[in-house]
Amino acid sequence: MQKIVLVLLVVAALAAGLLFWQMQSAAPSQLPASGPQILSIEFPKQITADGNEVSGKVHFRAPSGMLVRADFQVVKAMLFTSFSFDPQVHNEKQGMFKFSISTVIPQQVTLRVTLTDEQGRTSPAKEFSFTVNPAPFNSETP
Repeated sequence: MQKIVLVLLVVAALAAGLLFWQMQSAAPSQLPASGPQILSIEFPKQITADGNEVSGKVHFRAPSGMLVRADFQVVKAMLFTSFSFDPQVHNEKQGMFKFSISTVIPQQVTLRVTLTDEQGRTSPAKEFSFTVNPAPFNSETP
């Protein structure tokens, strides 16, 4: 009988240890509020396919104050390339940075934006869409 009680105690201790280990290893991923956040994205709903750069803004909060990368991932487009860059907003816990987009192809574009801080924490993604209208036809008359 003592052996059964001892085996049950050992099994209970192992189960408690496993549960504690799982809770400890899951804790960092359950803290999204401590990582960067995208507050809003400003960009025109329509741009022209003339190759000229159009500026936009990303408003953010970064508790660490150290954003190191902004990723713009293509979700939907006919022909558009994803891009990333360092937003150069070091030591800012809240603010905004600019980005610019240009294209010569009329299309509908949806981009997914994420921000990454120096600890590798990534913000929840935020999407925005815009229409690229054909450039006006420019004909010379004699």
